[in-house]
Amino acid sequence: MSRKKSRKKIPFEKQYQTRITQPSSKGLNYLIVLLSIIVLIFASSTVVKVVTGEATSPPDTTSYLRIQVLNGCGIHKAAASMGNIIRSADIPNVRFDVIEEDNFKTFEVSETIILTRDERATDDAVQLAEALGVKRENVIYQGLQDNFLGIDLTIVVGSDFKQIAERAGAKNR
Repeated sequence: MSRKKSRKKIPFEKQYQTRITQPSSKGLNYLIVLLSIIVLIFASSTVVKVVTGEATSPPDTTSYLRIQVLNGCGIHKAAASMGNIIRSADIPNVRFDVIEEDNFKTFEVSETIILTRDERATDDAVQLAEALGVKRENVIYQGLQDNFLGIDLTIVVGSDFKQIAERAGAKNR
């Protein structure tokens, strides 16, 4: 004789409670699928940007020069005016930070001179000289022994300041 296994009968109230306490696996599956799709979209977007080169920015080739402007001509506020002219000079990839405006040891400088304090700034000094109308031979390398301010260029304003200011004014009109 075969014996049938008898199933225990669970009262109706307990069956109902069991069904309620079991989490819905369908909702959880939908959530997992949705999150997987979002992750795939972000991952593929990143891959596309890296492959096309959008993710990497080009290196910054801008030079930042710290400049000292000294009045060597005796014209009132010539150093401050020259500082403003230099700040507004439009030279590609070069930014000027005029950190000091003062008087030179003498007011007898006939032509404006650009002293390069750092050899790496020589090319930028030549470009500035061209923009200001200063002769190329007036760009001179003269390092500083104690360069605590980190000066790259020293501009000594000469008696030709008025011509430089007029050219700068004509360019800015």
